[in-house]
Amino acid sequence: MRSSRKRNRVVVVIAVVSLVFAACGKDNNKSSSATTAKPTNKGSLTIALTDFPEQDIVANIYAEALRAKGYTVTVKPGLSTREILQPALQSGQVDVAAEYVGSWLEYLQKGSATSDLDASLTKLRGLVKDKGLTVLDAADAYDANAIVVTKATADKYKLTKISDLKTVASQLTFGATPECEQRPLCLIGLKEKYGIAGFKKVEPIAKEPLRKQALTDGNVQVALLFSSSLPDGAVALDDDQHLQPAENLVPVVRT
Repeated sequence: MRSSRKRNRVVVVIAVVSLVFAACGKDNNKSSSATTAKPTNKGSLTIALTDFPEQDIVANIYAEALRAKGYTVTVKPGLSTREILQPALQSGQVDVAAEYVGSWLEYLQKGSATSDLDASLTKLRGLVKDKGLTVLDAADAYDANAIVVTKATADKYKLTKISDLKTVASQLTFGATPECEQRPLCLIGLKEKYGIAGFKKVEPIAKEPLRKQALTDGNVQVALLFSSSLPDGAVALDDDQHLQPAENLVPVVRT
């Protein structure tokens, strides 16, 4: 969660984008007749898009890579939570989605997500096989939940790690997703793993940009954000009790 790790994730995402578009354009040195030939249409696919910016980027990377291979691709927005996404995949409303290994595993089987990527993927594949879904190889890129404060709040309460919140949480407002209270990797985990009994107030804010703004404006003092997209000057508290599991991006496809 530290700044160096954040920079590494940004580099990974840039590298992924570069590789995708390099692959799409790698035939440019061939003859003009070869470059004008269009790939055979291999069929139509719909890719799910959940409601935060990183998913928009990743879904469209998937879409461009598939289009370059001859597929007709539609990117479908509005599948905001796993409670909506999972049935949509199983019913065939969408064919492909970008998931996060640990959070998806925890959704399917509470208490089973760990920091061991290989073990988590093996368990995921077993859990979704009978649901008509296939888990492909995970990317090196990952993005985990981060508990974030401003530098001013970190300095005032001497916060460097999540466990530091235990004695001061009752004085602070926490901006989180509406489903955070029911998530083992969110408020449930903060209570069970860190002993954080409760915040002064939990402000349900669905969209991450609005949670960032609330933190910057001082309307909340603690925010649940994604570790790959912290605001300038924000401090991601160290997950010293290892609440967050391996959160590598992984494509899930209808079998």
